[in-house]
Amino acid sequence: MMDPLHNEAKAAVLARYRSLADIADSVGMTTLARDLRVSRLPKLENERFHVVVLGEFNHGKSTFVNALLGQDVLPTGITPTTAAINHVIYSPVPKARAILMNGDSLDLTPSEIKDWVTVAGGRADEVSHVELGYPVDILQDNIVLVDTPGVNDLNEQRAEVTYGYVPRADAVLFLLDAGQALKDSEREFLSSHMLDGSRDRLIFVLGKMDLLNDDEKSAVTAYVKEGVAKLAPGASVYPLSAKSWLVRRDPESGMPPLLEHLGLFLAGDRARILLDNAAADAARTAAYLEQNLNVRLHAWDMTVEQLEERVAIVRQQLDASKRSLDELHVRIESDAASIKAHVGADLDAFAQAFVAAIPAQLDAIDADDIKKYLPSFIEDKFKEWA
Repeated sequence: MMDPLHNEAKAAVLARYRSLADIADSVGMTTLARDLRVSRLPKLENERFHVVVLGEFNHGKSTFVNALLGQDVLPTGITPTTAAINHVIYSPVPKARAILMNGDSLDLTPSEIKDWVTVAGGRADEVSHVELGYPVDILQDNIVLVDTPGVNDLNEQRAEVTYGYVPRADAVLFLLDAGQALKDSEREFLSSHMLDGSRDRLIFVLGKMDLLNDDEKSAVTAYVKEGVAKLAPGASVYPLSAKSWLVRRDPESGMPPLLEHLGLFLAGDRARILLDNAAADAARTAAYLEQNLNVRLHAWDMTVEQLEERVAIVRQQLDASKRSLDELHVRIESDAASIKAHVGADLDAFAQAFVAAIPAQLDAIDADDIKKYLPSFIEDKFKEWA
């Protein structure tokens, strides 16, 4: 039975959320009001504990989520894929639905899921989030696993969706890519969006370890642990290969230690963490509303001339920003063309060297050895080129 004090505090936070939604509606902030009613109120009412997976695009977040679930649930690919927030919840039978911006829901078939959650599908902008239900043990007891667009997504709207979700996370799994771990952009995101209020609920996952040799694994792991210790003292780092665990349940993949840690974490005082986070989120939302209202009140006190002057200044700033963006796009296109030319030349050189090396290798080994060693030979040659 839940502690009466917990129920009392929960009712108070829910009342605060409802009041904030009403205020937001009354001043025309309909998007905020809708988010409070569609997402935040149901989360607290049902005491759903959100474990959010964050990371830059193309770092394998969806593959990692699939590994946690033990099956292919989310669409994956080699390009930035996720375009909407995905909630994966426990369900005795697989199911899916799109939660629309107005709070309505639409049941989805398995073949329709990718249309609503991926960039290529083209319908992600129509939903608040997509909810996927699967019979997975880790999701029992109101655990919600949340997959997000990349924190550095070039699409500003998708990036803002992720940024806005961070403060509401009850626990965060921050995914790093072993091939380019703890970049400046990741350090900046952590410093500006995570470390102030989320340090104690942050777990780092160092993925794609299967792409490194043993010496590289040791060096990268040591580098990341040292960097994390400076950014977030006490935070855990788990090197692993989600693909190795998902494909063949490799006990050496690094997933078992993370799953054990998550099991212990989720067995803790989730109700207190969830309520504390909701109360903090309500306080931040109230402060944001107050700031917005103060700006509007100040604007009402200004004369028409003062307002026109302010508008002119903003227009000048927007024009300057647009010129800067146009110049940046030109430079990016130029750099991209140069990179493509260099990569094409390098690939041609690699192909020629590869073709030249194959006959000697084939002459030196028998058919059984070819089956055994050719895959690793191709991989090594590709690494030399890359």
